[in-house]
Amino acid sequence: MARQPRDVTEHARFLLDLTRGRRAAHERQLAWRRRDLDSQVDFSRPIAILDLANGRLRPQYTLLKRAGHRVVGVDLVNRPAHDLTAVAYRVARWLYARSFNGDVASSDDTLVCGNVTALPFREASFDLVTSVAAFEHFLDVPRVIDELHRVVRPGGLVWACIHLFSSPSGGHNVTLTEVPLRTLPRGIDAR
Repeated sequence: MARQPRDVTEHARFLLDLTRGRRAAHERQLAWRRRDLDSQVDFSRPIAILDLANGRLRPQYTLLKRAGHRVVGVDLVNRPAHDLTAVAYRVARWLYARSFNGDVASSDDTLVCGNVTALPFREASFDLVTSVAAFEHFLDVPRVIDELHRVVRPGGLVWACIHLFSSPSGGHNVTLTEVPLRTLPRGIDAR
């Protein structure tokens, strides 16, 4: 099946977002995750964090590692691959890391290929689980919650940002995203 011109446009826009640092700026806006958690989590020392369903670009994983935490990313896409898509994502990750002036741990040694409904970790392994724009993709949310309950230490937390597909940027298109939302894209009815 041939790619639609719109797909090519979206990929080009994604590449421009990466090269201009817009994607990194958007991810830094997720600093409100830190504001949400500051009163609950002691960030003065490195903590064990699970980045649930970290995706191919791995922005949260990168930001959390950059902050000095012990971070494990788990996703089905974390398997070695050498096809064109894998190469494109390696370039995208390099561009993303470059937006931090290269000040990012680039090792993939804590990336695990795994299913979120059967996490490959021991009980009480993590102080914090973060998940950004992933829960809306899970088919068995109660089972994921059970797994999180199992792997989070007593007193630990799960922080999840659920990106509703009915939102103005519901296709995970960062170019349409404002946090907080101040303007509606053309064609979106506010009612």
